[in-house]
Amino acid sequence: GSKLEDIIDGLKIKIDTKDMVYCDSDDEFYFMAGQLAYYLISQSEASNKNFGMFEPFLLAKNSNQLKRRLEEVFETYSHKISIGNIRFKNTMAMVMGYKTKTKITDEMKDLLIAGILSNNLLYNKKEN
Repeated sequence: GSKLEDIIDGLKIKIDTKDMVYCDSDDEFYFMAGQLAYYLISQSEASNKNFGMFEPFLLAKNSNQLKRRLEEVFETYSHKISIGNIRFKNTMAMVMGYKTKTKITDEMKDLLIAGILSNNLLYNKKEN
């Protein structure tokens, strides 16, 4: 829990900035990829949304495959996302710009799932 809190606290600041942002670790990358996957899938107008919609992300074997699947879903729902959405732009830039050779196993998959299931930072109200 504490590790996740630390990751989330750092990311809350990053996604609201107007400066260029980067993932600082594999942990941040996989958590943010999960957040991004949730946000993108939530743009769907399907009447019966379920967790099966996340299967392509959960079956990815490495970060490049995960990024390609995020890119495909982005292309599908990009018409629903405002170009002025700073949180989305920062999150997408952080995930797409990060390079890692870490395979998606055990702890990294746990962080990806935690990112999908946690309250989504892209929807949270900005704190004053």
